[in-house]
Amino acid sequence: MNEFTDLLDTYLGFRRAHGYGLARAEKLLQQFGSWLDDQPSTDGLFTQAQALTWAGLPGGSPTWQHHRLGVVRGFALWLDSRGHPVDVPSPKVLPKAGRRAIPYQYTDADITALMAVCGQVFSPFRAATMRTLTGLLAVTGLRVGEAIGLDTSDLDLTDGRVQVRDTKSGRDRLVFLKPSSCRAIAAYLDSPLRPAAQDPALFLSLAGTRLLYCNISEGFIRMRRACHLQPQ
Repeated sequence: MNEFTDLLDTYLGFRRAHGYGLARAEKLLQQFGSWLDDQPSTDGLFTQAQALTWAGLPGGSPTWQHHRLGVVRGFALWLDSRGHPVDVPSPKVLPKAGRRAIPYQYTDADITALMAVCGQVFSPFRAATMRTLTGLLAVTGLRVGEAIGLDTSDLDLTDGRVQVRDTKSGRDRLVFLKPSSCRAIAAYLDSPLRPAAQDPALFLSLAGTRLLYCNISEGFIRMRRACHLQPQ
């Protein structure tokens, strides 16, 4: 479907020129285009029924189906605004998405308790990892993915600077640390418990590799339960 592909390239270029990353949207729309290749031809590029059928293919939750159809709707709106023959899926046919989690605001006392409990629920080096990671997240506001993506070369503990690469906006940025935070990270890096690094990552697993998000999530749940912290 050359016309679909050409228009998709133009659409993505237009959106990215306005600051959008669209990596996931590009992948999904390419999948949608490939799926359309095997469908009966229509008068336009695609119909609302085709978009709804593709979004509802087996294997996805209602939230995921909502996201898939929303990506197609965004593309369809852009096409329609430029006079291309296409059905724009109505918001009323979007599968109902799941409810977003309600954010929990951790107090300073909560954070102190979470860091303190690490020694009770983890082995010594993992305790040091989760304690240092939690402290860094608390004082910088980094996302978990940004923190575990840090390499030791991203740190300048003398000047208290951390370079965060490949952020959500696609731009690098600098984060500044207080001397107490620099000392905590330096102690973690110099710990005799630190395994031989198989990766340049700041935060390491017991195998010396970069941490995985799923492991951090599981560990944080254990910390929260040990502190008896529950959503209000």
